[in-house]
Amino acid sequence: MEDLELFLKNIFLNASDLKGNDYIITGFLDETYQKNLEEYLKYHKNLKFYKSGGFINSVRNRVIITKDDKKYDFDIIVLKIIFNDKFNFLNHKNILGSLMSLGVKREVIGDIIKNDDKWYFAVTKEIYPFILNEFHQVGNKKIEIEKENNILEEVINLKYEKIIVSSMRADLIIKDSFHIPRIKAQECIREGLVFVNHLEIHKNDLLIDIGDEVNLRGKGKIKLVEYLGETKSDKKIIKIGRFI
Repeated sequence: MEDLELFLKNIFLNASDLKGNDYIITGFLDETYQKNLEEYLKYHKNLKFYKSGGFINSVRNRVIITKDDKKYDFDIIVLKIIFNDKFNFLNHKNILGSLMSLGVKREVIGDIIKNDDKWYFAVTKEIYPFILNEFHQVGNKKIEIEKENNILEEVINLKYEKIIVSSMRADLIIKDSFHIPRIKAQECIREGLVFVNHLEIHKNDLLIDIGDEVNLRGKGKIKLVEYLGETKSDKKIIKIGRFI
């Protein structure tokens, strides 16, 4: 994927030339690209933002930018992986790795999900014929794929725990949620490795709210779920959910 700043610049250069029923459709974008795009469009009231990833609650989505209210086809195909379930060899990492080994770009592949012990993934309509013809194994195990016509939901799993913090500052939330020294948390923020609600932050004293999602690149993502009260020393007890 191209650099975020260059991506946004190119999108809005093209968006300025939209006329009538014209529209722009992106490849599958991660949450940070989607959020930055959506934030920018708040200042351009004539442009509309729609997204879909092929699943309910998709994380990676294609985005359509247009000037009208017409419903457009996102050209997404969801595929089911058929395999011998005697061998529990499938996981997100090796499915994605096998797809990428075919030489396709990441933006043509959406979410890869497990639903009722079966694996599914979304692709752009354009790449579908190639995937159908070339994707026959994961690792060294043979598979088959078929189109899935049902609407599937991506289930978000959280592992809950409690943290105790003296304030809701970003550096303290990062420190206690990811179990790193405060100076390291501040370094990560300074280096642009921390995202709150999918937007990069740069201030240690930014206040985090209940409901916010916090991502530390390379360490995972958590959500602040509930305020549970205070300790005798007036520290805050926060229930967090760790994405698993």
